Amino acid sequence: MTDSPESRIGGPALLRGFLPYLTEQSGRLAAAYSLSALGVALALLLPWPLKFIIDGVLAGHGDVPVVSTLTDNQQLLALAASMALLAAIAAMVQAADKVMHARVREQFGLRLRDDLVQKVYRLSRETRQSEMSGELTMRVVSDTQLVSRLFCKTLPIAAKHVLTAVATLVSIILIDRALGIASLLMAALLAALVVGYGPRLARAAAAKRNHEGRVSAHTQETINGIEHIQAMALENQSRSRYLKNASASLRAGVDEIRMAVRLERSSQILAGFSLAIVAGIGGSAVIRGHLSLGELTVCLSYIAQLLKPIERINEIATTMSRGLARASRIRKLFDADVTPESQSGVVMSDRVHTINCSNLSYGYPGGGGDIVSSLDHSFRTGECTSIVGPSGCGKSTLLRLILGLQSPTGGAISANGSNYEDLNRGALRTQFAVLLQDAHLFAGNIREIVSEANLLASDSSIEDVLRDVHLLHVVNSLPLGLETPIDELGARLSVGQRARLLLARALLSQRPVLLLDEPFANLDDESRLIIQRCLVAAKKTRILIIVTHELALLGMSNHVLRLGDSQSVAVGA
Repeated sequence: MTDSPESRIGGPALLRGFLPYLTEQSGRLAAAYSLSALGVALALLLPWPLKFIIDGVLAGHGDVPVVSTLTDNQQLLALAASMALLAAIAAMVQAADKVMHARVREQFGLRLRDDLVQKVYRLSRETRQSEMSGELTMRVVSDTQLVSRLFCKTLPIAAKHVLTAVATLVSIILIDRALGIASLLMAALLAALVVGYGPRLARAAAAKRNHEGRVSAHTQETINGIEHIQAMALENQSRSRYLKNASASLRAGVDEIRMAVRLERSSQILAGFSLAIVAGIGGSAVIRGHLSLGELTVCLSYIAQLLKPIERINEIATTMSRGLARASRIRKLFDADVTPESQSGVVMSDRVHTINCSNLSYGYPGGGGDIVSSLDHSFRTGECTSIVGPSGCGKSTLLRLILGLQSPTGGAISANGSNYEDLNRGALRTQFAVLLQDAHLFAGNIREIVSEANLLASDSSIEDVLRDVHLLHVVNSLPLGLETPIDELGARLSVGQRARLLLARALLSQRPVLLLDEPFANLDDESRLIIQRCLVAAKKTRILIIVTHELALLGMSNHVLRLGDSQSVAVGA
């Protein structure tokens, strides 16, 4: 997947791509930003009781509005109480603001992650093979979290700081023009500093993210292949690869932090000089009588608010650069190639009883010729077709064509007479039960695993199918029975038991087409015999398609389809 103009870090098009996740929560967003605006207004009001205490009560330069009829002590108590009340209200508004933005953030993350998972489901085989699974996992789990934080926490905080800065500058200018101009220049210099460091921070964050992806990919590979690593005593080699990736990630992380710290250091130095200049100008105005001490206190309080983002500029800048880098990675995945369209087209209402290949051909783009060429064959209910041929002749490719995971480059394939191109292939695949060589066993208890494609199956139906594959006695011998947890590697099961459990999952689905790819691979004789008996029974009500070279399975086939020369040989029942 290559970079596109839309996926450049920080590009407007990149940001616009995530706006729908915000606009669908427009009501909550409006409430959240209203609370933010109210918080800014309260922050501007908070110093004024102190101004009245200094000028009206302590210095005695004039009556304090509203409480002018009270004694000095009473005025002092009333103004102190108003400061406490304003602070309490501001705290409650700030808390409500955080909760509202958190709700938006969690919903944003949920929707984004769901869409990303849906995209992963539809990735083309070529795209999946070009990406490490650990890298894809990181995009779904980690990147979505940082992107949702960017849009629903960091950017709102930045917007609040900008609103505070604008309101504060206007307020200072209204109090004293010279102080306002000095504060404006200070804010402009700080903004220029952040803009100048922004691209460098973004590049550092992108490099860090790329290395993190490699570490994640290697970690997942290691976990999945742990038994191979142990069996071959490859721990040192695996650790060496890990340390190479982790060291590169460490260096990128240090570079990122170094850049952020430079920005923070420069900002703090500039802020210190700016505060000193503003304090000097304000003090001079007080001495000349152009500004009261209370007004100077308010202005200094406003300057402190103006400089407040500097305390968090490292965190904000780093989070923004990281979020934009992650957003770019997610955008690339959304732009990736997908499998043939599976969400549009006609949804078949009948069970599939015939699949017909007519002059079917398939060749990889840029490849040397067709891997499947001019194939004519019909697969029918009640019949078993075995597919044979040398390695690389297109057996697995033919299965993917039958499943609608790839589109033919020549000829056509149809179900019940309807061309695949006109069908909703996502719905069509709900009529297929598949058992591939690398069939995945999702972690869960035995009941959940077997009923994965038939969630309404009763325990008695599950027990019946387990009995058919000779696993019921094994399950009943376990302390938790059907509730027994099984990990994705099937560690509690032998190779034969795992294969039979996967077959039970396919049989319980009651789907009319059953596809199997070398179902006898690496199995003992007992498991082979059990599976063969199940397939003989299943053939009576299903279309049975098997990739195999086993004589036992060829003997039960009605047709043998030899790829390479595209010949179909009738064997007989």
